[in-house]
Amino acid sequence: KKSNATSLSSLNALALVLEQFDPSSSSSHQNQRWESAGRAAWGCVCESRKVLDACATEYLKQKEKIARLEGELKKLSSQLEEQQQQQRSNGGEQQQQDDNNNHGKVTELELLFKEKTGAFRSSSASNERKWRDSQSAFASILRAILSNRFAHLLFRRELVSKLRLELELYCPLVEAFAPSPFNRNETFLCVNFSALPQHVHESHYQQSIASRHKMQQRELGFVPNRKTLEQVVMKQTSSSSQAAPAMDRGAVENLNQLSAAMGQLYQEKYMVSDRVLQQREMVRSHLENVVAQCGVFPPGTRVVIFGSSANGFGSPSSDLDMCLQLPPNATIQTEEDPTGSLAMGKLAEVFEKVGLQSVDTARLTARIPIIMFQCPRPRLEGGDSNNDGGDVTESITMMMECDLSMQNPLAVLNTSLLYAYSRVHPVTRVLASIIKRWAKARNMNNPSQHTLSSYGYILMLLHFLTYHRRTGTGLVISMEKSKKDEQNKKQQPKGHVLSQPLLPNLQWMDPAWVKQNQHQRIPYKEIERLPQQMAAHPLEKGVAVNTYYCKLNEDGMGALQQLCPSQDLSLAILLASFFRYFAYEFDYKKHVVSLHSTIRHGKVEREVKAEYHQWKVYGTGLAIEDPFETFYDVAHVLKGYNFHKLRDEFALAYTKIIDSAAQSADRKVGMDLVDWICEPVQQQQQQSATSTAATKTEPTTNGTAS
Repeated sequence: KKSNATSLSSLNALALVLEQFDPSSSSSHQNQRWESAGRAAWGCVCESRKVLDACATEYLKQKEKIARLEGELKKLSSQLEEQQQQQRSNGGEQQQQDDNNNHGKVTELELLFKEKTGAFRSSSASNERKWRDSQSAFASILRAILSNRFAHLLFRRELVSKLRLELELYCPLVEAFAPSPFNRNETFLCVNFSALPQHVHESHYQQSIASRHKMQQRELGFVPNRKTLEQVVMKQTSSSSQAAPAMDRGAVENLNQLSAAMGQLYQEKYMVSDRVLQQREMVRSHLENVVAQCGVFPPGTRVVIFGSSANGFGSPSSDLDMCLQLPPNATIQTEEDPTGSLAMGKLAEVFEKVGLQSVDTARLTARIPIIMFQCPRPRLEGGDSNNDGGDVTESITMMMECDLSMQNPLAVLNTSLLYAYSRVHPVTRVLASIIKRWAKARNMNNPSQHTLSSYGYILMLLHFLTYHRRTGTGLVISMEKSKKDEQNKKQQPKGHVLSQPLLPNLQWMDPAWVKQNQHQRIPYKEIERLPQQMAAHPLEKGVAVNTYYCKLNEDGMGALQQLCPSQDLSLAILLASFFRYFAYEFDYKKHVVSLHSTIRHGKVEREVKAEYHQWKVYGTGLAIEDPFETFYDVAHVLKGYNFHKLRDEFALAYTKIIDSAAQSADRKVGMDLVDWICEPVQQQQQQSATSTAATKTEPTTNGTAS
């Protein structure tokens, strides 16, 4: 009944117990036994409600203290303003004298104001976060009960109906319950369970949904559409009907047009032509010759391209990231030059002599020294260096932005892994280009502003594709090892492989699966443990990383491409499913985004990362595990506020797709829908301001389903 971390942990533990409750393996099904267990379970739910009530009381108490602190800030602000006005009213020598006399007092007042302001902000943020966490913990209990197919053994039907009515008030994006329309006391923060209707009807659910929509519009600026793709694409049939559900032609056509627009946009803006690849290779080869002739590095030193220009997920205008690759057992590090920055500095001088432009050595002091420069784009026979005969390279400039760094073997290894994923089928590359376009337009793709890098989004996409499978109806579903999946296996036609992911996991896929399938069709297979191919970390002393992944030759890649066809995959459905997965389905408090999430072992849990790599066990934000440097969180730059904003953006993008597919009139289609999804933030804010001004004179209703 206390509002502390231990109480919330107990609530989360209760939710886990209720979620995993499964009496199917028990030999006894006596009603008396389940009645006793049900009374105990309901008692735990009631106790958890008391914990939530205590959290609400503590929240209001802290809010009163914060309000008093805010009042003190206003008084201090007024005093500062009076002093500043008094100083402005004085002039000449008198003002200088007053400044000297009052300098200490003013500074002390300003410091006090700054201190109070910091305390106000931190206290307010902490109070709101604790209240959200407590509501989220209680909502997880309700969700666990309602999602468990054995809940009827523990709870009476009328209780389950009330719990469902209560959960309708909760929004996972806001992490809060909307005000209950059934509470007799409007100031009561929590849902008064005794005030809920004794007999719940559809109209009661609509009241709860309306209250939640109002809160979402106020807090998020839009009403999320949580309808599943199946609810939109498949026509609803009666429960007694044995016929397979029919497709909604309007929704399917809208999604098909979105898929076509995505493919067209990729071909016009993001597909890298052979000419561009040839130009990059010419630059790399030229630099390798310059390095060989400068006399600073050992003979045989190579220049290797890595990053977006080589991993298959870049564009024609991507920067050319390169690194030096020394021969085996060779080194240039000395006591005087432990990082190689002096040698790189000499190379930078040579770059200027050979005609490279804008040579920048500001990052030579970094842990991995880097030279930044511009290189003229090579001219090729049969065309202009800035034109490939089409629209693909239209935005390419005459200069190539380049970086050259010291040895970075893990970056090169990472590039080869991503390139292998990009080759399995083109769907991956198209999706990555649209997601990066969306992230940049929504101001969520700049690590310097504490948002996620493009690499982070690619890892999220690969996790999604390697942890989802086809449903057999054109849709996709998460590869969770649930009882429902086990039942579905029995209903699938003979020969249908349920366990094969959309994209095979190249670190956990059994290489024998590819070889054996060249002769006979066998189910997708994973290895039990990763083979140990350890390599010393280039920067962390005493740290080794496992560099293994399934490296396939051309014949092996061709066989894998045949095993993983993409013709039946809808780009629009995959994009919508990606947005929905990270908006609503992924449990950020329990799991981390990882390519080591497998069918055999499930998702990587935060508790495991906390045990092995000291990650935050009770973190609420996004965490992304690097595929090779598994101790490194790619999403560490993402601050709390931006995480919530990112999740809201996932929900908004999904809502736009679903709304367009579900509406029969005034729906956006094709490229217009792509532009709407990737609408720049500033443009949307201007339209929202215009819309807000219009609603003041002409009220409108929002009928978005949830």
